[in-house]
Amino acid sequence: ENATENSQIISGYCQYTQRLFGVSSIVVFDTAGNQLSDSKFGTIVFNDTIKRVTRGNEVHDLVLNGNEICAFAAIPLSQNKKPAGAIVVTQSISTDEFVEKVANFTEMDFTIFKGYKRMFSSIPGMKGTEIVDQSLIDRAMANEDVTQKTTIGGKKYIAYYYPLYNKTGTIYLGTLFLGKPLDEVQEMISAII
Repeated sequence: ENATENSQIISGYCQYTQRLFGVSSIVVFDTAGNQLSDSKFGTIVFNDTIKRVTRGNEVHDLVLNGNEICAFAAIPLSQNKKPAGAIVVTQSISTDEFVEKVANFTEMDFTIFKGYKRMFSSIPGMKGTEIVDQSLIDRAMANEDVTQKTTIGGKKYIAYYYPLYNKTGTIYLGTLFLGKPLDEVQEMISAII
């Protein structure tokens, strides 16, 4: 009966968390690496990182999950001040919704590149297209922040391309672009002067 009650509590917590925060997955492990949460909330392979979490260490990072770039957070669970397991939450950031949120927040166009291809973009008609000047991506992949004027879809932009790596800087996840149409920048400058 206690296991059934615990399972119901975990399922309720996972369901509430997904609904409230819109996370992609939430997985609960015990210290032995057994997944306690229902697979409908997600599945994650128990690995050394999660094992460290079950011993009391928090982990936050960006990871590749197939072609998806995900924010990953794992926090330890304890009971009576003793390790009891881990909660692992992932949220995909390679989505149209995330790109639109960033674009709206920054008031700039935003794109996530995988190689030379625009996987997600707030610029109309650009999703799925390849960048013309591939040297911009090559430079970003070489860990260089690139700021310059460029043309995208026939429109001139002041653009910033920068690499996205995991927390340790060992895994390249993609290139991000933030840009503002040059005519809008010139209008802002004219309004100030």
